[in-house]
Amino acid sequence: MTAPSKHAAPEAVAAEAGSPSLAEIVEHTAHLLPSQAPLHAFVHHNTLHGFEHLPFEDAVVEAAGVLDTEPFQRESQFAEHIESGRIKARDVEAAVAETIDGADAALFPGGPTRAEFRCARLQTLFEIPHGHALRFLLEEGDVRAGFHPSVPAARRRQVVEDVRGAGGGVSPADRERHVLHELWAWLASVAPPQRSTAQVGARRRDQLLAITSVDTDELVHPLLIRLCAAFLDQGIAYWQMPDRSIGFLRAVRRLYGRRLPPLDRAFRGLADELRQQEESQWSAEETVAWALAEFEVPAADHPAYVRDTLLALRGWAGMMRYLEVSPDAAPVEAPPASLMDFLAVRLVLDVIAARNVLREHLGAGATFRPLREAVERTLGPDPDGEDSPDLELVFEAFVLAQHGPLDVSALADPRHARRWLDEVKSFDEIQRRSCLHQAYERRHRIEVLDGVSAHCRVETPAPPAPKFQASFCIDDREESLRRHLEECFPEVETFGYAGFFGVAMNYQGMEDVRPRPLCPPSMSPKHLILERGQEEADEALYRKQLRRLGGLTHSLSVGSKTMTRGGALAVAVGLVALIPVVLRSLFPRLAGAWAHTFQRQVAPRPSSRLMLERSDDSNQAPLLGYTVDEMSGIVTAALRTMSLVDNFCSLVLMVGHGSSSLNNPHEAAHDCGATGGGRGGPNARAFAAMANHPEVRAQLAEGGIDIPDSTWFVGGYHNTCDDAMTYYDEDLVPASHRDLLATVKRALAEACTLDAHERCRRFETTPAKLTLDRAMDYARVHAADLAEPRPEYGHATNAVCIVGRRERTRGLFLDRRAFLVSYDPVRDPSGELLTSLLLSVGPVGAGINLEYYFSYVDPVGYGCGTKLPHNITGLIGVMDGHASDLRTGLPWQMVEIHEPVRLLTIVEAKREVLAQMLDREPALAGLVGNSWIQLVAWDPDSDKMSVFRHGQFHEYRAESDDIPIVRSSADHYRGRREHLAPAHIQAAFGGL
Repeated sequence: MTAPSKHAAPEAVAAEAGSPSLAEIVEHTAHLLPSQAPLHAFVHHNTLHGFEHLPFEDAVVEAAGVLDTEPFQRESQFAEHIESGRIKARDVEAAVAETIDGADAALFPGGPTRAEFRCARLQTLFEIPHGHALRFLLEEGDVRAGFHPSVPAARRRQVVEDVRGAGGGVSPADRERHVLHELWAWLASVAPPQRSTAQVGARRRDQLLAITSVDTDELVHPLLIRLCAAFLDQGIAYWQMPDRSIGFLRAVRRLYGRRLPPLDRAFRGLADELRQQEESQWSAEETVAWALAEFEVPAADHPAYVRDTLLALRGWAGMMRYLEVSPDAAPVEAPPASLMDFLAVRLVLDVIAARNVLREHLGAGATFRPLREAVERTLGPDPDGEDSPDLELVFEAFVLAQHGPLDVSALADPRHARRWLDEVKSFDEIQRRSCLHQAYERRHRIEVLDGVSAHCRVETPAPPAPKFQASFCIDDREESLRRHLEECFPEVETFGYAGFFGVAMNYQGMEDVRPRPLCPPSMSPKHLILERGQEEADEALYRKQLRRLGGLTHSLSVGSKTMTRGGALAVAVGLVALIPVVLRSLFPRLAGAWAHTFQRQVAPRPSSRLMLERSDDSNQAPLLGYTVDEMSGIVTAALRTMSLVDNFCSLVLMVGHGSSSLNNPHEAAHDCGATGGGRGGPNARAFAAMANHPEVRAQLAEGGIDIPDSTWFVGGYHNTCDDAMTYYDEDLVPASHRDLLATVKRALAEACTLDAHERCRRFETTPAKLTLDRAMDYARVHAADLAEPRPEYGHATNAVCIVGRRERTRGLFLDRRAFLVSYDPVRDPSGELLTSLLLSVGPVGAGINLEYYFSYVDPVGYGCGTKLPHNITGLIGVMDGHASDLRTGLPWQMVEIHEPVRLLTIVEAKREVLAQMLDREPALAGLVGNSWIQLVAWDPDSDKMSVFRHGQFHEYRAESDDIPIVRSSADHYRGRREHLAPAHIQAAFGGL
């Protein structure tokens, strides 16, 4: 075999004029790949970000066709919602009314209107057998002989009476059989023919599979997965992949281009091909061009071929792309990843495997060109055969006729029977599921909006004057903490702000190997903040002890996997190593406490400070710290947005949040999305230090925000998994404030206990009568249990976002389902603050909400399935077992209690202000106009609400004015696990 010329590949596939280049095709296809960060920086995003230019309903259907996924919940799930009352008949009727025009005319004499038919169809959901299963039922069970089991007895009698074809003296069973056979015959006689729906994909693999029954992906994927895992590994592998620094394609060529026996018969010729390509110094793009030419793919088919090839292993392809564009997101060090390299390696393996399969099954001279024609001949319709009726359509129409609403005898007229079949066919499964989804969301929207309106009309006393103020992240899990804090300590004023508190920074704590960004993923921080020990010697000793401890742990981990050291370690410390495993399994909380105690003893953490202030005006990155002007800008923006610009209390808490759990590879998904999947404690600490800075306060006073000398800011951190609180720089708190800080800490400790109690009710293993004194222990056992697959449900209940004044939602039970964003429209008449707020909050909230939506509606296609078989791979992601595609999305154990509804975003603003904002801001217009979120304008001066639908706001009319009024949150949720409707909580206002 002669070495190919360097220019042979591009010449062989010269693109037609005006056709996109391979680089453009790959760049375009990259938008369809999962955009998921490595595990340590996992942050929620819209799973279908590549389809956001489309309306939501169109996007999910188109994506389902491209990705072979589900767009909505399945009909069986909607059937359960109808049976339970989660979807009501009036929701179905309203949804149908929005989908059709001219719905009042009857389909035929004695038949229903289109609206009546669709409403009945949506409430008559049943399984339709397909293909051979239906033929078996017809031949063996004869479904024509009896009514469908779901048809009520009264309706059965009515159908038999409607059809007058059977003579007297016939038994009821025979008459029923006769009537149903006639009904089937009427429908089958006018049914359209059954058309073959067998389709073969564009890839040569698909065509070979159809012809030979050999799947080349099953040959290629195991090798390609191992190569990707080795190349992207972040230090877990005992042996590193050689030559990673020169890129994926060249590293694979050097590794597998050696003169060695083939790995498998399927890859005969691979080494020679790789070696010749390396000698010819082909680029990745030239290699892709060569492969497409080998497969004889026309230039016009290149986009589809590349798309299908990359999507065949889209998890690994997506990670290659992510680390290509965001190498800083790698946990340790990113190799030079390239999606084009990945595609080139993939196609080379595809070509070699396909060649060998083709020659083995079709002969040595077989080529790829006639494959498609061969597939069409094999799978296409028989030109000499007769078309049979579409039996699946007949079956569906047959069962629906039994249910009604129609006079079945009308179907004896072929025109009416044909019209009935046309109407049944036109309302296909996807349309039905879309309509049911609209009804499902409508019921949720009504429940929330009615609850919010009714809450505002309950007469309540003004809450007592606050003794301290606390700002939390907008996170839905902090909704319950704020509510419980206001219940147990009404003398508090709480705020909600994105959990990075405006401090977009790269942060490196004393334990961190490298800095990591703590800000929304859309930002690229320029500032670096370091945590340093107050005493340099103490810090140096601490780092040295950590390195020793980490080195010992790593040596034991690596050594246990080798033959020599593994055997020695098993003999030497085997029984000793068993003790922690037993403790972790049987006594998780105790084991966790001992582990923390051991680490504190071995490496006690010294007191520290943030290196926050930068005195020079250098603009050279990284900027080590902030200038006073920069700090003033951050504090001003946050305080103005929260409307905390006057009436400061003596103590103001800034509380970030995160999560820590033992058995949870997706732990970062439970952290703070506003910090890019990090933990917001350092941001809260940094903001508090900035707000306490005398020069910052002086600049704020010049700008109209006068923070009294008696006010002190304290940074804190809330662990949403075990409900523990941490406070920073307590030694800096003035002596005059320490008694108040002690009171605040007691109030938050009580609120955290209540929060744990409310959260634990959602776990099926929680006792129905869990007491408050056991709640915290229960939560912490969940966090530390090695065997617990559900340490925290994270955002699994998110469904609502409320942007407005807390005084309008204080005391409103929202079941940990709402993002709460502080905003005062009175202080922002132009809507300028609101615009910047929604531009940041909108995409973040939508990203969280939509990832949960898609991981629920298709837990395998969009989510990563059950977490039980997951293995962490190279610190970047999880696989099922030892080799699978890199799983993306969320595990089922994180989403199983979720309700897949689009985020209901209620904004306290005039609808005219919001309409003008949508006209000005394309990003918001796309998000709202394409219905990726639901937008509601809440009038600041009244209880009026307007829902944005079909391009404009429509006034909302409440269905009910009632709302449960209870003493405390616990009185509302105690003993209940399901999602709960809003309620009015009296304790939040004090003095009751």
